[in-house]
Amino acid sequence: MKINKKDLLQELSSMTAKHRKIVSTFQTFTDEQLHFRPNTGKWTLLENIEHLNRYAEVYIPVIEKAIKQSKPTDSKIFKSGWLGNKFAVSMLPGESMTTMNTFKSKNPLGEHLNRASLETFTNSLNRLANALVFCENISLDKYTKITIPLLQIKLGDTLRVVIYHHERHMVQIAELKL
Repeated sequence: MKINKKDLLQELSSMTAKHRKIVSTFQTFTDEQLHFRPNTGKWTLLENIEHLNRYAEVYIPVIEKAIKQSKPTDSKIFKSGWLGNKFAVSMLPGESMTTMNTFKSKNPLGEHLNRASLETFTNSLNRLANALVFCENISLDKYTKITIPLLQIKLGDTLRVVIYHHERHMVQIAELKL
C-alpha cells in the first residue's frame, strides 16, 4: 500500500485527537461506569484502557527513539510493508472485527484499577500526538524500522498499529453502552 505521508499523518493525528477527547469524557464517569462489566470475560472501560497502557509502555518509547535516530527527508509517500500493513489492518474495528488473544502480561482482566489508568493513557496519547508532529519531516519507511515483540515493521506501520489498536478499544468501550 502506498499513501501520501501527509494524508497518513493527518488521519493518525485526527484519530489520536478523537481518542484524547473521548478519554477526557471518561473523567466524568462514575466508578460504577468505569468498572462496569457486561458479562464474564469482557473487559471493563478501565481494563480496556489499562491494556492500551501496557502496550504503550512498549511502543511509545520505541517510536520516540526511532524518530530521534531518523534523518530528515522530503519523502512525500509512505509505502507500507506487507507484514506491517497486514498487522495494522487487522487492528481496525469493523463488522468483521474478530476477537484477538492478548499476551497474559497485557491482560488486565480482574485487576484492581483506578482513575490513574486514564491519566496514564492521556499522557501516552499526548506523547503519540507529539511524535506524529515530528514524523512530518522524516521517512516513515525507508530508513526506520521498529522492532516490536515477534516482528519488525516500519515506523509508519507501527504508528498505524498503535493508533488503530486504540480505535479498536474505543469501539469496544462504546459497545459497553455506558
